[in-house]
Amino acid sequence: AYMACCGKWICGACLDENTRVIEQTNAKRGADPDRKLPLVEDCCPFCRAPRPEEEELMEQFRKRMKLNDASAFYNMACFHSHGMYGIQRNGRMGVKLYRQAADLGSIDACLTLGEMYGEGNVVGRDETKQRYYLELAAKGGHTAARNSLGALEYANRNRSLAMKHWQIAAAGGDDDSLENLKHMFQVRCLSKDEYAAALRAHQKARDEEKSDQRKRFAAKQRMEDRAAGLNPY
Repeated sequence: AYMACCGKWICGACLDENTRVIEQTNAKRGADPDRKLPLVEDCCPFCRAPRPEEEELMEQFRKRMKLNDASAFYNMACFHSHGMYGIQRNGRMGVKLYRQAADLGSIDACLTLGEMYGEGNVVGRDETKQRYYLELAAKGGHTAARNSLGALEYANRNRSLAMKHWQIAAAGGDDDSLENLKHMFQVRCLSKDEYAAALRAHQKARDEEKSDQRKRFAAKQRMEDRAAGLNPY
């Protein structure tokens, strides 16, 4: 999650944990008959700014954009592309903002543009631009972009390069890339030792990401998805 108040990012699990701690603290303080301590206001974990209303949030984004904040441009591009926070859906404006975000260094914007040029969504299909933006995102460390590059090479019958992309992405914890390598192993394009190495690298990356907070957040997300009928499992 991007905090527009101070321009910092926080993972969803950490933000959820911050809210959970505030709720627990307020429950304890609210149960105190003497009320010696005030209730804690829901706020940004970094700068402690109060959680803004929609209009104030948009103003925060506009201020960050004036500072050439790539993440602010990226988020605003999402808002225009999907019609969020009272903004009318406008695909072309979204593309313009994604490009500005990419120029400022947003690897998420690069991935989005790469996917758009690959699918011909809003913009015309263009494999050269698709590859250009995916490579920018992959070089910036985006494993999903690296996986997409592998798929692009595979579609172009360059299996060797495709597997190299998937091996790098799998080592970064990308599940889709590991699944692609599994397929390559099953059709005997990847050796047993290479597949085993990919499994170990992927597991190591996943182990480094583990935390109790992320487990709670994942469980909460699964419950919300099931309630919404998005995930029956």
